This record gives sequence, C-alpha cells and structure tokens, in this order.
Amino acid sequence: MKFGLQYERNDPWQPIAELWDQAVSNPIHSPFCTCLMPMDISPDAVIIEQGLIGYLVQKYQNEGSRIGRALYDRLETSDGDLVGWLRKITNRLSEAERQRLREDVQESLLSMRNESSTSRFACA
Repeated sequence: MKFGLQYERNDPWQPIAELWDQAVSNPIHSPFCTCLMPMDISPDAVIIEQGLIGYLVQKYQNEGSRIGRALYDRLETSDGDLVGWLRKITNRLSEAERQRLREDVQESLLSMRNESSTSRFACA
C-alpha cells in the first residue's frame, strides 16, 4: 500500500511523503537479516502511524497547542494515510506550527530508518 505519493510541485510535505512511502512499502527484513522475526511480516501503515502519532502526542501534551490537539484527534481515527491527513490539517495551523510539525514528523521518520541503509525502515 502506497500513501502520500500524490503531490504537487513545491509541496512542503513531499519529503515526508517519500519517507512515509518507504516506511510503509519496503519489506521489514533485508535479504541478510539474521533476526528471529518471521520473514513474511509486512509493515502496517496504521500501526506505524499510531506509533508515530502517539510519540508526537506525548511530545506536545503539556503545551496545549493546536498541534497537540490535532495529533490527539488523529490518534483516535488513524487510517494509515498520515501524509494525506497532514495536508488536510495544514489550514488549521499557523505557518510556524506547520513548520514545527513537518520537522518533528520528518525527524521521527528518519529516526525509524535502519542505520545500515539509507532507504530501509527495517530491522538490522
């Protein structure tokens, strides 16, 4: 399942869309994986989104910001289309809030990436 790849020129969410697509589309295991997880496990976009949103809700919880409220609402209704939702809520946030949210989501997605690869969200 691919999400977020429909974007327009100069779309500020494009880098996140590309990272999100990598996170939910690539197999979890590399051919050289030696972990004990079954090889046929695929990423689940809803679970990945809920984990990411849950982390961000905790990060923003004490601020009482519009970002925190929007993230909390999304946690209840996540469907795996994170980038589509981010684009929809853009008009509810100030430019500074949008920029902060973009940076936090991008940083979070990059931190999930396997350090031995530039494009894999997977185990070692």
